[in-house]
Amino acid sequence: ENMFVYNLSAGYAPTKKLSFDAKVSVAKLDKVAAGLDDKLGTELDVRGTYKIYDALSYNIGMAYLWTGDYFKGTTTEQTKNAYYLTHWLDLRF
Repeated sequence: ENMFVYNLSAGYAPTKKLSFDAKVSVAKLDKVAAGLDDKLGTELDVRGTYKIYDALSYNIGMAYLWTGDYFKGTTTEQTKNAYYLTHWLDLRF
């Protein structure tokens, strides 16, 4: 099955060392079987980056997925939303 993903992203850097990025994505299926919904879900991703040195930066990120009705299938059960929290160091050389 094919799907469409629509993205809207933005970034902001208040200083040379600090930046923020955000992205909203909406996913839908192109074709679905009878009785199923085409909405896969909507996701929000947010990331902050602090440049410690020229080659080293610290990142923190968060993602939240509002699960679409497609994952219910043909049942009426409530599907749960998902979230993700992470942080990491980037070393570039």
